[in-house]
Amino acid sequence: MNRSTIAAYSFFQALAAAIYVAAVGTLLFHSNEIFGQLQTPLGPIAFLMLFSLSAAIMALLLAGRPIYLYLEGRKRESIQTALMNVGFFFLITFIFLLLVAYML
Repeated sequence: MNRSTIAAYSFFQALAAAIYVAAVGTLLFHSNEIFGQLQTPLGPIAFLMLFSLSAAIMALLLAGRPIYLYLEGRKRESIQTALMNVGFFFLITFIFLLLVAYML
């Protein structure tokens, strides 16, 4: 796989991770409106379950392909993909934080 193909895969994986984070953040922001005020331990349990599920989904989005490539014996591509995934996710996060700072 050439470098531009790896970069394209990495960009879209990082973008998917950012979209997922935005969706979960929006859900958490509106959780009182959606679920109401919970007076039972179900709220913290639901939050911890969502947190655990989110960790698994983010691991698949950002580390799934590099792990697959590594297990296929394509170690150089694996490392490049992992670094590009993190780099693109950092870039998306940095741009988002700049936009948030600008809007305040």
